[in-house]
Amino acid sequence: MSGSPESRGLTDLPNELIHEVAACTELGDLLTLCRTSRFIHAHCLPRIYRSITLKDVAQVSKWCQTILLRTTAAQSVHNLIISCSPSDPSTNFYTMMHSAIRRLENLQSLTVSKSRTIFHTFSDLHFPRLSNVIAPSSYDIFPFLTRHPMLCRVLVMPSADDNGTWWENPGITFPLTPSERQIQMPDLQVFAGPLTVARAVVPGSLVSILIIYWEKERTTSFSDDVAMLAQSNSDILDLQNLIFGWIRNQSLLRAIADHIPRVKRLRLRNLLDLHTLTEWIMFLEYVEDTLSSFPCLTHLDLLDKSCPPLDGDDYEVFVFSVLDDDFRTIRRWAAICPTLLRVRLPRTRTIWEFRNGIWFPHLTAAVLTASCRYAMQRTTLLHFKWFFTTLISMAPSLPKAYHSFAEYLAGKQGLLAARDALDIYGSLPDFEFIMEPEHGNDREKSRILFQPPRLDSDSDMNSDTYSDSD
Repeated sequence: MSGSPESRGLTDLPNELIHEVAACTELGDLLTLCRTSRFIHAHCLPRIYRSITLKDVAQVSKWCQTILLRTTAAQSVHNLIISCSPSDPSTNFYTMMHSAIRRLENLQSLTVSKSRTIFHTFSDLHFPRLSNVIAPSSYDIFPFLTRHPMLCRVLVMPSADDNGTWWENPGITFPLTPSERQIQMPDLQVFAGPLTVARAVVPGSLVSILIIYWEKERTTSFSDDVAMLAQSNSDILDLQNLIFGWIRNQSLLRAIADHIPRVKRLRLRNLLDLHTLTEWIMFLEYVEDTLSSFPCLTHLDLLDKSCPPLDGDDYEVFVFSVLDDDFRTIRRWAAICPTLLRVRLPRTRTIWEFRNGIWFPHLTAAVLTASCRYAMQRTTLLHFKWFFTTLISMAPSLPKAYHSFAEYLAGKQGLLAARDALDIYGSLPDFEFIMEPEHGNDREKSRILFQPPRLDSDSDMNSDTYSDSD
């Protein structure tokens, strides 16, 4: 290489290293770098157009013009997300889009999440390297899937054309009719969508992760439909179900137990608000009667469309009452299904985990990795207060592992202080955890610092809500 080392620049590097630099550079910096020379621009262009997200019609139009003018840009696109829903675009808009999209010969992942009319532009095209697609529900999904039998991941979602989404408007139906024939998709591993599409693509596939939107008004039995889904050539290990009501769908559990008994993660989410506590209790009893049929189940989530508002003067009383009920239920279920490691019930959406021989609310795990003083959010604090209160009141009936865990969290002196506070005040005052380095593994010293109980009712309780994340 000519010239002194001091005079060498980026353009003197081998092409492979330039591509590595481009791959590790943020998009904004990459755009600036491209302005330094035509040589750098040519090498960075594939990285710029590799992943494209288009959020409005103007962006779509400008991108299409670029793709039509630059073959290199078209060949560089691997991931395309179009998240807009044109209100009244011209015919020329779709003509231009169709002409641009058909040039994406290296497209691997496609997301058209909001508009059936935009997805229609893709329906007659074939992308030889496409492996992942997220598409809106439409009649075009069947011919599109037929043209792409090698897809690995398919999600068919409600679109913005439905004037809402399934969690906002559970009355939405997918405008689909059953496919006239099976679509052979031998590499499909993940599917999410309505039953009408699942019937066509899951049998004979490798689907192990399955999310099904069950119809509100059923015309076939759960047993027949689940038996068809079980014809995947791979064990379905993760099964999520979106249903309309608890009682009317309780036979779904029996169908799953009969045809997909080796499922490891099972979720049912009710999309309707209208059910009574009695109906919910009846459904829990049905779950309990079915659990013994799942020898591999580790995760069980039962969720409502929404949980009750958690505020007001009785906030803490309500949370303690629900956690008491959930704790009893989950321990019974664990005895029936000993493989369970994680359960979530809908009244507070609290995640319960099984670790080191005990069940406890997931939020309490936050303090295990804390250092120094750990000031908890209100919901986390309530979970700990419930845990210590339950341990103290139920100590004789709980396994020793619960006492050891509480002693590890609070220290022996802290646990004694909690008992004294419960005797004096009738409930535990608020407290903080003190995770000072000098405590080390010393279980004698207290790891909690109680705050004086407030005499007024003014608090920040109402500001916290329970999270719906996994």
